[in-house]
Amino acid sequence: MTPTLDITPLRSFVAIGTFGGFHRAAAALNLTQSAVSRHVAVLERATGRTLIDRRGRHVALTEDGRQLRTAAERILAAHDGAAARYALPSPEQLTIASADHVADELLPSLITRLREALPGVDLHLRTGRGPELRAAVDRGDIDIAIAFTGLTSDPEHPRGVALRWIASPTLRWEKDGPVPLVSFQQDSALRAAAFTLLAAHGLEGDLVGEAPDLAGVHALVRAGAGVALLPLLAGPPVHTVVVPALPQAPLAVLDISSRSDLTGEAAERAREAIQRTIECRDRPSRSDGALSLR
Repeated sequence: MTPTLDITPLRSFVAIGTFGGFHRAAAALNLTQSAVSRHVAVLERATGRTLIDRRGRHVALTEDGRQLRTAAERILAAHDGAAARYALPSPEQLTIASADHVADELLPSLITRLREALPGVDLHLRTGRGPELRAAVDRGDIDIAIAFTGLTSDPEHPRGVALRWIASPTLRWEKDGPVPLVSFQQDSALRAAAFTLLAAHGLEGDLVGEAPDLAGVHALVRAGAGVALLPLLAGPPVHTVVVPALPQAPLAVLDISSRSDLTGEAAERAREAIQRTIECRDRPSRSDGALSLR
């Protein structure tokens, strides 16, 4: 029997994957945590699969969960696109998107600032890969996108975000051997930056793991597969540490792009809230939770 996957539970499930937990997902969707838990239970009963790994304090998607999240994002995009086509136009609606790399650390505080700055404005939030979001801005599907656009060597750049090598605390490899790397399956600027940076310091990189999205990269790193070069707005992801013994990378520039025809007070207040959120974040130290080579 083919299961029915309702939109509301799917939206809660995608939010859990995006924000890394039930509590943050509930806050982002303006729901109770128990409601989000019920939505996951509905999906697990419908699919007959375990979608969330609830062992310990960290919430992670299972392999079935990651596959459902990918499908759910496509379903929600199609649903929201169709719904928007037939919705009454409103000048007080804003669609704001954030790159996956910064969603977990940036969006909780950004949502608070946006709600304070834009009372009465209908906010729609999205996450995704940076190139996809920028293309959506160019098409007019997204009003404002927050994504990485390049690198800078200026340590005081107001939108500079640290690139750090992260790994499982259990990972060990020979100091004179190649560095085991984990990255994205698609062509990735971060993958190219990692190999270029290692080569510039006389080191060899060995691509040992690939994933289609950030959640998959994090899962491979936590499992001890290898090291990933990723932007960090705060500390390293749960169950990972920084590897300071590897070459220090430049900063990634977090850019705010808007539709070319986006004007008005609401849009300006939204851009100001995003700028303040980026500039007021806590910057990570290279030594926090560090792992040394052996």
